[in-house]
Formats: sequence, structure tokens, C-alpha cells
Amino acid sequence: MNLQQEVINWWHTGRNYQQGIMLFARISKNKVLIHFFMKKHEKYGRSKLEYELPKAVGLDRKKMPGVKEPIINSQFPNKTPISKSKNQQTKKEELPKPENRKSEPETLNLKPETKNTEQDRSKEYPKVIRRLKYEYSDLYNQRSVLHKRMRSVPETNPPENMNKRALLFVDIEKLTDRMEFLYSFIETWEKTGIEPIEEEIWPVKKEDELPDNLDELKKIKKNLQSSNTKDRNLLQFQQKSKAAKNNPMPAGPKRKRVEFRIKKREEEIERIEQKLVELENAG
Repeated sequence: MNLQQEVINWWHTGRNYQQGIMLFARISKNKVLIHFFMKKHEKYGRSKLEYELPKAVGLDRKKMPGVKEPIINSQFPNKTPISKSKNQQTKKEELPKPENRKSEPETLNLKPETKNTEQDRSKEYPKVIRRLKYEYSDLYNQRSVLHKRMRSVPETNPPENMNKRALLFVDIEKLTDRMEFLYSFIETWEKTGIEPIEEEIWPVKKEDELPDNLDELKKIKKNLQSSNTKDRNLLQFQQKSKAAKNNPMPAGPKRKRVEFRIKKREEEIERIEQKLVELENAG
């Protein structure tokens, strides 16, 4: 199925907003628009999506079913279009310039032109701001990789491809939320000069205290081991119990999440075992 047909099918089958965003992310390389759609609530992003999605595959939005009048829209949908009379020719310098939307993380200049410039500027930043900018830049790069993976998923729609897109979309949203969070502190510092409190951005996670009861500790350890066994089966057989034939979970975000869960449980099991040794020797 070609991309035009996919857009036409989407148009005729309810125009689900989230599915439309994923379809647009596969078709378009415009990261600003992709981010705009993901950030905006359906109420404010739908008309723009219904305009840009057909346009991205060469369809005439005005000729799509159910369209009473064309939507003339700029990149930022709250702008009022400028009309021209027959005898008036708008000069290039009179056209409205796009707003420098500092609320959009994409506009943040984190990548200087030269290495020396970066080193000079970094010396001027407080330590907490340097850390914020470094993490933001790292997340930006991670998200770019995910967008590239999203576009590499085949255009056909078997469950496997749809699942891959859905998982990538969730990961992209998580990165975007974190970037928005970090950017708010950078923006406040740029406007006011007030440095944020590090603990507010990167709270120190305190480990839960383990009980002093041997039986209770052993029970917790057994539950963690049981959960790890199920997750290892998921990795090997794609189900929680063993199967007669191996069916490994393919590499990707879902596998990484399962592997991460196993790793965290193993760390907790190691902590419990250390506590057990301490209690047993204390007696």
C-alpha cells in the first residue's frame, strides 16, 4: 500500500489523532511539526494535522471528503493568514516571520558552531546549567535516533509493525516530556539569572530500608527471583512460561525495558543477600 492510499484510508476511517501523528512521523522529516503534533492536545492540533498529512503525500486537502473550505495555516496555527487584494503585491519583507517560540525545546541553541566556542561558552555557565544543557542535548540526540527508527519501520501495517511504531511513539513522548521539563529551568535561568536547585531536577533517590526479619527478606528475594524468571522467559520465548521452542524477543525498546527490569531486580537481590549475611552473622 502506498503512502497516499494510507492517508486516504486514515481519512475515511475516523482520522484517529494518535494514528495520524504516527503516520505523519513516518512520512515527514519535519521534526518541528512532529514535535508540535505530539505536544498539542487533539483539540488544538487536529485541524493542522488534517492539513499537513494529505499535503505531505501530495494530496489536495481542499478536495478531501467533508472539507467545506480550505484551511490556510502557517507552521504555528494561531497566526491569522494575510490576504492580498488584486492590485496589491505583498513585499517579501512584509510577510510575518515565524515566532521564536522559546517554549519549544527544538529552538534551543545547544550546539555551537565550533568546539572552541562551546568551551568558551561553557565556562560562563553555572555548573547546574551546564549539566542541564548536556542532558538536554543528549536527549535530543536520542530522540532523533528514535525518529529515524520510526521512519525505517515498513509502511505496511501488520501487528508487528504497528507494535513497533507504538513503542517508539511512547519512548519519543517520554523523551519529549523530559526535554520540556529541563528546558523550563534553562529558560527561567536565561530570563531571570536564578539558578535552579539541583535536587529539584535530579532528586536523590533513597533506597527503601530492608526489613530486619530473615523470613521476610527471603520471601522478598524469592518473589524477585520469580519475577526475573518470568522476564527471562519473555526474552527467550516471548511468554512468561517456558515453551518447547525458542522464540527470542527481537531487539528494540520492549526488550530493553525487560532487560532493565531484570537488572534492577538483580541489584535488589544482591542488596538483600548482603543484608541476610549481616543478620545471620550478627546472631
